Amino acid sequence: MLQIKNLSKSFPNPYGEPNTIFENLSIDIEDGEFVSIIGSNGTGKSTLLNII
Repeated sequence: MLQIKNLSKSFPNPYGEPNTIFENLSIDIEDGEFVSIIGSNGTGKSTLLNII
């Protein structure tokens, strides 16, 4: 089982302000479960997979 609770990630924009990629993300993935992560460019898919 993979369990993520309340994960948040942000990067600074060119002005030094936070650019929130995701906030309070929670997910439970059970053994044997198939999950796809889909979305537009720049929405945090690769960031999430790198954190995992």
